[in-house]
Amino acid sequence: MISLYSHSHNLVFSQTLKHKPIRPLPDFFQSYINSFESHLARQEFIKNPKGLEIPIAYICKNGGKRIRPILVLLIAEMTKGKPAKSLDAALSVELFHNFTLIHDDLMDQSLLRRGQPTVHEKWDDNTAILAGDALLIMAYQQLKNYPTQLKVTMHELLSWVARIVCEGQREDIEFESKELISTHQYLEMITKKTAYLFACALKLGALVGGTTKKEANLFFDMGLLLGKLFQIQDDYLDAFGNTKIFGKNTGGDIRQGKKTILFTKTMELGSESQKNRLQTLFSRKNTSPSDRLVEEVLDLFTSTKADIHTRNLISSYLENMESQIDKLNISPDQKQKFSQLMSWISNRRN
Repeated sequence: MISLYSHSHNLVFSQTLKHKPIRPLPDFFQSYINSFESHLARQEFIKNPKGLEIPIAYICKNGGKRIRPILVLLIAEMTKGKPAKSLDAALSVELFHNFTLIHDDLMDQSLLRRGQPTVHEKWDDNTAILAGDALLIMAYQQLKNYPTQLKVTMHELLSWVARIVCEGQREDIEFESKELISTHQYLEMITKKTAYLFACALKLGALVGGTTKKEANLFFDMGLLLGKLFQIQDDYLDAFGNTKIFGKNTGGDIRQGKKTILFTKTMELGSESQKNRLQTLFSRKNTSPSDRLVEEVLDLFTSTKADIHTRNLISSYLENMESQIDKLNISPDQKQKFSQLMSWISNRRN
């Protein structure tokens, strides 16, 4: 169950979020990024890409926040594992993530990813499909050097998560053709599509760190919360973010008819006329959505206060995570690191 901030706290959060400066990733995480980037750069498919490896190297080198591999490295260190031993697991998660991005961009026909042309746009649809498939295989291959029992456990975890992520993607696509989606359905979908991979990253780090099964499962549960928080923030930024900072065109979800948390909240909070208008705007499948249509949808998101309720939900997930951090069997310094990363994620602008 999500524990909520007080109404006054939520209101302050809602009123100030738009005006907060862009917050960089906490400085002490730069060592994790540097370590991961060095490990990535040493891979043969990055150094000397050939054939299908060329689009793979393209998307892997094309920036990104590296949040998932950072989580693997961070949790491994928190649970007294050696960061160097967690690099392959971190790379596995990042390759899996890029597999989902290539296929997701293709299904959505997105033109930009991280401010650059998507793989299917730069090459073609068939190349994107094959590059994504290859990335999924490569994700498993990164785990080959771990001890046998640990490798089996990690493979089972990744396979289980992969199947759930695909199911989440299927539901996301199906939602586009449904007139009404509830907030509960939306949260179930993003849990599968996004949150399970975050949870996988945390648990992989804990497994490499050698923690107990109970502790590893606690990290997994925290990852589910973090992933939902991340996706809700992503949906909010798609509507109200700055294109140059966000790295892709805003309003993309609206143009594609995606029913995000902002849609479900508007349908819960709006008047009958507002709800009818929103459904009418989202039902226009045979026309290219104009900028004016996007603006009208955004007006409905704000006039119903769906935007405020969305930011409040982000705040509530963050508070819940803070309470979960206290239960972890790690040092106060490590808890502080984790807390700062959570805060950054909840206030990011890209």
